[in-house]
Amino acid sequence: MQIFLVYKGILYFLSLKQLKMKTIFLFRHAKSDWNNPNLSDFERPLNKRGINDLPLMTDRLLKKNTPIEHLFSSSAARTMATSKGYASGLKLKSSQVSYHKQLYHASVRDLLHFVNEVNDHLSCIGLVGHNPGLTDFCDYLCDDAVYMPTCSFIKIELDINGWKEVSASLGRLIYFEYPKKYV
Repeated sequence: MQIFLVYKGILYFLSLKQLKMKTIFLFRHAKSDWNNPNLSDFERPLNKRGINDLPLMTDRLLKKNTPIEHLFSSSAARTMATSKGYASGLKLKSSQVSYHKQLYHASVRDLLHFVNEVNDHLSCIGLVGHNPGLTDFCDYLCDDAVYMPTCSFIKIELDINGWKEVSASLGRLIYFEYPKKYV
């Protein structure tokens, strides 16, 4: 949809996307390794499949020409490894990736609170985390019942001016990518 604006005798054509838009990517961590019973859930690394899926999915993300400005990640070992893989592929600086204990197994409420506190100068962010929180958050934002398998990502657009405005049913699921689509 376009709007027309006359300012000082000049006619301007603007799309609503030019006026306001925030984009959020939800990334579920890559497949983790359960072989060492001495490690806590928080400490589990990626397994071989997770390590192999990450370049494939990073390539899928790059082909989408994704302008992610910041990745916010759970500080669990598997999410940190996943974030580092995506950040490397996207050529993000270390200052564009941060790790947060409160994103570890975060609920919808936790994720909403976190996103509502994001600085409004960021227009496109990524959250790297865990299920069931991410799957439930997608459903909350978009009313789309999807299940996020490991190493999947979802793009959601929101017609809002600021992150504090994020709430239920405001998002549009743009695409959903996961490894088994490509193997």
